Amino acid sequence: MKTDQDLIELFQEAAAEIVGRTFEGITPNTEIGELGIDSVDLLEIFGFVEDELHIKLADADLAEVTTLHDLGELIRRS
Repeated sequence: MKTDQDLIELFQEAAAEIVGRTFEGITPNTEIGELGIDSVDLLEIFGFVEDELHIKLADADLAEVTTLHDLGELIRRS
C-alpha cells in the first residue's frame, strides 16, 4: 500500500463487492463510521483488504481505526 489514494481505491473495490456501493468522493479523512456500513460488512471489507494485500491486521488495532487514513497507517506499519 503506497498511498492513501491506493487504499481509497481498494476500499471502494471492496465496498462495491461486499455492500454494492463504491462510496464516491471519500477522502483519507472520511470517517468510516459515517459511511453507514454495518459492522459485519465492515469486517468483510477489512478481510478483503487483508486478502488483497496478503497481510493480517490485529482485531484490536482495527477497532481503533476511525478514518481511511488510520487504516492506511495501520497497513503501512504491518
